[in-house]
Formats: sequence, C-alpha cells, structure tokens
Amino acid sequence: MDTKKPKEIKNMPDWKYHGNDTHLSSSQLKYALQDMNKFNAMVNGDLGRYDTPALAFGRAAHTAVLEYEKFDSLYAIFDDNMDMRLKASKEIKKEFDIASKAKKLSVLKKSDYLRICQMRLNIDKYSEARDLLNGGEAEVSYFYTHKNFGLDLKVRPDYVNHELGYIVDFKTSKDASMGSFKRDFTWSYNYDLSAAMYIDGLYHYTGKIYDYYFLVAEKEDPHSVAVYKLGEESYDLGLNKYNKSLEKIIQAKESNVYQLQNRIQEI
Repeated sequence: MDTKKPKEIKNMPDWKYHGNDTHLSSSQLKYALQDMNKFNAMVNGDLGRYDTPALAFGRAAHTAVLEYEKFDSLYAIFDDNMDMRLKASKEIKKEFDIASKAKKLSVLKKSDYLRICQMRLNIDKYSEARDLLNGGEAEVSYFYTHKNFGLDLKVRPDYVNHELGYIVDFKTSKDASMGSFKRDFTWSYNYDLSAAMYIDGLYHYTGKIYDYYFLVAEKEDPHSVAVYKLGEESYDLGLNKYNKSLEKIIQAKESNVYQLQNRIQEI
C-alpha cells in the first residue's frame, strides 16, 4: 500500500493544526469508535464545535505549563476581583475586551490565572514531573499515513523527548487520584486510544516505540499533581480501540453507510 512520507511540523499554530481537514485526529477516531454517524457529521463540519470555560481553562494551562514563553503573546489577564453588577465595572471590562481583541489576545480571568500558576508551581516542585518536561519539545505536529489502513492521520503530542524516547500528555482534572483518573482514562475519554495513536504516529515518523506518560494536575486547591506511565495492558487495550476505529472508518468509506450500529443488538 502506497503511503506518503510522514512529516514533522514545528511551531504550527494550534488553530492551523485543528483546522486541517485532510488528516484525521484522535478526537475524530473516538467518535468513530462510538458512533460512525457522529464521526461523519464531525468530519463534514455538520457537528458544531463549542468552546466551554473548561476547554478555555485547559488551553491556558497547557500554554502556561508547556510553552510559558508564549503566554504573554497569547493571553491578557483581567482582574475579576470587582463587582461586575456595577456599571463602572462593566465599562472597564468592555474596554478591556476591545483592547484585547485588537491585540488578538485571549482574555483570562486573574482568578483562573492564579490557579494555573499554582498548578505550574506544584509541577515544578514534583521532581519526576518537572524532569519529564526537560530536554524535549512542546506542541510539535506530526502527519502520517497509516501503513496498514492507508488513512491519513495526525497527532500533536503535548510534549515529546526524542532523545529519551517518551511522550507526555498533560491533563487538567478535578481529581488526579489513580481511581478517578483511571475511570476517565478507560471509559469517559478513551485516553488509551489517544496514547496508542500518538505512539503509532511517532513510530511512523521515527521507527521507534516511545514510552507514554500522563501528567495530571488538579484544577482546584490544593492542585495536587500525579504522573502515570502507560502500562502494557492499557496500551494493548488502547491499540485495540485505535485499530477498531480505523476498521470502522474503512468499512464505512467502502459501503458509504455511516450509522450508530450495523446490526440489531440485545440489551
């Protein structure tokens, strides 16, 4: 099967990576795993993409932790410690928003910024977490064609260290404890599928199998931090989900049938 040569792109803007519609992302593969109808709607742009305060907070935290040198060029901090019921406060906020928009800066509340600073400080205090974020690169984009399925795919690791051969996936969470994160990992968000896909994407580019770490920081006080390494059993489960999603996409493309399920099932 003919495949395009994998490529690495550094300093690719986040919006440009996510706006690319020629290659499938792990988020799209997760839709395929669960519902091919939603996958098709997402790929065709028929499924609305809504931003939320939680997503915005996560993006700001990623920038502060992984690319702090870019933070000031992307964010404006608004002091939200004022009574927004007052007309004067509303006017101050309106002017602040106008000025930030003119500079193409995203507005971040000071209260959220202080939370993120504490998360960053706690990561720095945790030597195992701090050391993982040294000697590598953040937010590098990789585009490749799967050698067996022939599908064009893309991955953008939060952090990758090629010399030591590992990937870091930074997550913000309500609860960083093992039990809570494992539920999110396996069931709620299919983090194992993403991990398998990112490992495979780097393998396509480098020919090496990378270790995979999750760096998890809690969003609320006291902002506890944990690091989890992807184990063999979790990797195998994620790889199975990854391959299953690719199989479903190929089958749907060949039949031109995109639906939630292909047969009647007992419940």
